[in-house]
Amino acid sequence: MEEGDDNLLYLYKSADAKSPLEKKKEACDSTDSPTFTSLKCHPFGNGGQCDADEVDDHVNMDVLLTHAAIEAVTTTYSGFLDGQNMFIADYAIGTCPDVYKADKKREVYAWDLDYCFKHHRIDRSIYGCDRTSGKQTKQQEFVFSNQGFLDTYNDKMKRLVATGTGEIIHKAKDYLGQLEHTLKPCLEKDVNSNAALESFETLKKYLDHRSEVITKELDSPDPLCSIKMTE
Repeated sequence: MEEGDDNLLYLYKSADAKSPLEKKKEACDSTDSPTFTSLKCHPFGNGGQCDADEVDDHVNMDVLLTHAAIEAVTTTYSGFLDGQNMFIADYAIGTCPDVYKADKKREVYAWDLDYCFKHHRIDRSIYGCDRTSGKQTKQQEFVFSNQGFLDTYNDKMKRLVATGTGEIIHKAKDYLGQLEHTLKPCLEKDVNSNAALESFETLKKYLDHRSEVITKELDSPDPLCSIKMTE
């Protein structure tokens, strides 16, 4: 970065794949980020189909696919692969209004994880099929039709659900056990807890079952959903 230049953040919001990106924070008035200007192809814009190399040049796919794997394990409705409810952060350097290049690659995040661990989605495919049409989203089709992106996604998924005392699912269950132990005295005294203690065991069982479902699917993956899986 040259002396006098500033770090600039542009934040966009996407409610669904059909709507244009809504700018929530702009580094300079009435301008878009260099990445937004350059990457107008689908599924990041309204243009033609993106080229995978072009996307890799502009988007931090490692971050995107890490979050996508977490969203698939927790069966949240928000995030890039489901094509809705996400924030897109673009970065640049320069001085307003003379922004001249992207500072680092675009990052994509789900709005939140407030709608997850739903029992009716516990058997959902990690490659996803749209819950109403029975088809994958355009984002899923784009990622899973690219062997490089698919391999990265599968590798991250294997790490999430791998068995063993040092793996992520085990650590999550261990954390739940610690949390239950800490909160138990208070919950037992709370007349309004509504059997909250039972939720700890329910969530542990959810993680076990979800891990089994995902492991089985990874053994015989169908990333393009040739066998349509609906909820």
